[in-house]
Amino acid sequence: HVTEKLLILSAFSPIKGPRREAILAWTRKVCRFLVNNLDEFSANTYASHLLRTSIQCIGGQRIQTKENLKQTQGYEDFKDYQLSGDNEIGECMDILKDRIMNLERSSLEDELTSTVVQTFIKSQPAGNKENLKTVLKFLLESCFYGNETYLEFPALVRLLETVIESASKFSKLFGKMNDKLLTGKLLDLSKHDLGNFLVQRLLDNLPNAELFKSVWAEMAGSFEDIFDVGNTGVILAMVKASVRLKCEQNAILEDLAKAHHCDENLKDLPLCLIKMAVSENLKDDIPIHLHGSLILQELLNFNKPIKVVRSLLEIEGAQLRSIFSDPRGSHILDVFVKSEFVGEKSRDGLVKSLSGEFVEMAMSKHGSRALESLWQASSLKARQTIVEELASKENELRSHPFGKYAHQKFAVSVWKYQRDEWNQILSKADKEKELFKDILERKPKKRKTEQKEEITNDVIKTEIDVKEEKIEVKEEAEASPPKKVKKKKAKSYLDDL
Repeated sequence: HVTEKLLILSAFSPIKGPRREAILAWTRKVCRFLVNNLDEFSANTYASHLLRTSIQCIGGQRIQTKENLKQTQGYEDFKDYQLSGDNEIGECMDILKDRIMNLERSSLEDELTSTVVQTFIKSQPAGNKENLKTVLKFLLESCFYGNETYLEFPALVRLLETVIESASKFSKLFGKMNDKLLTGKLLDLSKHDLGNFLVQRLLDNLPNAELFKSVWAEMAGSFEDIFDVGNTGVILAMVKASVRLKCEQNAILEDLAKAHHCDENLKDLPLCLIKMAVSENLKDDIPIHLHGSLILQELLNFNKPIKVVRSLLEIEGAQLRSIFSDPRGSHILDVFVKSEFVGEKSRDGLVKSLSGEFVEMAMSKHGSRALESLWQASSLKARQTIVEELASKENELRSHPFGKYAHQKFAVSVWKYQRDEWNQILSKADKEKELFKDILERKPKKRKTEQKEEITNDVIKTEIDVKEEKIEVKEEAEASPPKKVKKKKAKSYLDDL
């Protein structure tokens, strides 16, 4: 781990001072040693990690993986490559390519070796497409074309996923690969435990609407079969591709309704999707399905989502509140209010549907966050409806661990006691938030981000706190009886004696 960190620091962080050349020379030496021994190191539990790090140093590209999340905080920020145009590093890249092209197929069936090759593919710089194309061709011809058994090896399937992603940069290679490996087999692959991931990668990387239509022609009407085997990621990838390429959206919506047995009445479609159940099996105690929630979010980004929007607005308020208070369902509301194809009337309609449920939403962890998203996108009239309901439970909100955020941000106390000043305070808060927008939208280190959010919240909170202080003083003044003022004694002539 120490050597990995040193490689990252030397290759991706600015080096100043007299030791710069010595440090870069060490980096070149380590990288050359590792790639020269790729055959041996790629299958070793510990050396393969070093090899993958050295490949990133040679290619000049940092790769984000799940393992990166466990790394020491700050290392993901090092992206200032120090070895651009270095001749010796260029030689290492050529050696690396040759070593990979000499690997046997049996070696690539190993998970560690497969991951090393995937790292090479992902770390190729944009200006070095020939190397990438050569390796992709080699892998397709030596491991996949004419090999029907590759689906038996998870390592090969993951390698092919990476090949599909990178082959999309080369239209002819992508078309040939699609014709030889995937066309005519998409439905069978979609129902396969490992093969379904290949279909997902294909859909994620389709370059144009024409290819998407050919894929859809092969898979149309098969959603129910895919749902039955539980490979819902394929359906999600199909809907995402439809949104991205803006085609076959009506046909996909119809197939989704048919697969959930609600094609005659779309009212139940949102609930069927988020619970991944057919209409006749819908129950309140079925938990929200992650892919179902994501599919519904994508449907709201369709060019004409009016049918889905109407179906959502017909759901009872208590059920909507339950969905939006769920960690998987709360993001549906985010997309609803942010989608460019959902109008203001529909957003106001959602506020109306949720009337009577705002207090409970505000006092739940995920519901309070979803309520804030709704608030930000709502009209003044809709905001007044929300805050009026919250004001009826003002004391409970103020003392609740989650409700206090809505109480503060929506200026509930000001609305309740000084309604004339409420709109003025919110307008000022919105302007101050807009002022800090550029700062908040940057992505610095986590701690700095938290500090900036705290600063902005303090700025917004100050005005509300001042008003609430005035309100409390006013209440105390009204509650306490007036003090009696003692009359001064009249001056007597005896005082002068």
